[in-house]
Amino acid sequence: MKKLGMKLFVGLFCCNIILWGILPATVFAEESGSTARSESVETWMPDPNLRKAVAYYLGGINPEEITKEAMANLDMLTFDQYTLDIPEDTVVDFTGLEYAGELLTFDSTYVIAKNVPTIKVADRSLVYVMPNVLKKLETTGRVSQLDIGKRYGEGVPTSELIGLGEDIHRMNPADSLRIFSKDMADFSAIGIQSEALTDTNYAEFVTQTQLVLPDLKVEKDHTGKVLYTQDALKDFRGNSLLSSVATTMPTTVQYLDENKEYIDYPFFDYTDEGMEFENIPEEAAYVYIDFARIPTRLSNNANTRALNYDLYSLNALIPIVRFQPGADVTVKYQDEEGETLADDEILSGNIGENYTSEKKRLQATPLKKYRETRLGHLPTSRRR
Repeated sequence: MKKLGMKLFVGLFCCNIILWGILPATVFAEESGSTARSESVETWMPDPNLRKAVAYYLGGINPEEITKEAMANLDMLTFDQYTLDIPEDTVVDFTGLEYAGELLTFDSTYVIAKNVPTIKVADRSLVYVMPNVLKKLETTGRVSQLDIGKRYGEGVPTSELIGLGEDIHRMNPADSLRIFSKDMADFSAIGIQSEALTDTNYAEFVTQTQLVLPDLKVEKDHTGKVLYTQDALKDFRGNSLLSSVATTMPTTVQYLDENKEYIDYPFFDYTDEGMEFENIPEEAAYVYIDFARIPTRLSNNANTRALNYDLYSLNALIPIVRFQPGADVTVKYQDEEGETLADDEILSGNIGENYTSEKKRLQATPLKKYRETRLGHLPTSRRR
């Protein structure tokens, strides 16, 4: 009996040792699982609309089931309002997208992105973004298509496109580059270098607001040719789009009256400086020009493995202003005794235009002839 009692005691003692050795490990495992489950998706992806979009493109899972590990499988993300019922121009916090894999298709143009992290896009991906998102993109290759701005609706303001060239170069689009601006006229301000876009097939530049260009000035009663030059409307290389230097030209040029109604098609030629019009009708108040996405010829860089075509889609008005040369105004610089202190200044211009003459100090002698700035309009007869 004593022997049996000892065996029972030893058995119980060994059992206790085994249980106490296992118990801490079991408790530790449960605590680790609890910690992992407590990191809900809301803590690292706070925006519900982003979670909705991500969950949809992860196969329609519940947004609460999104994990950082699952984000590595995300290869497509758009914010199409018809698919996701997210109203256009909704502000969406992009925090959490840094965990996404390389996106093959990415369109964020329908929403307003904030807190944009670094976002990876795949080689030969399709990318449609606004400038602030473009600056945060990374790629290990080159994108296939790059659209900046909305294809429909209001485009990107000029101020947001200026100097964006370096970010475009980083993406080096293989097939196409399209930029949708609200009011851009000088596309060279973007800063795109043609030679930086190796093998890019074409670039398209769209301005959605009608532009008003500098006046076309025609002397009153003038007949014959009039040369129009301007430096407001330029292609991405810095050439005037209304000259023979540009690689694309307007598809439509018309004369309009004061009510902006069609009058006639003009006779004109392109020169290196601009457009040379012939016999502008007296009733013409505007020249209407329209570019319609048609490439007219290859660029000068077509054979250098660089951008082949650049297309423009925009329309603009050129006001026609008729003028009559005014008589000169002579400004004399004299002291109080009438002695000349400096050469006369001749102000020339057209009737009705403003002129300004200012009092000056010459050889420490104040000019008291004109005690204040003289303002006036150029006259029809010579004036002193």
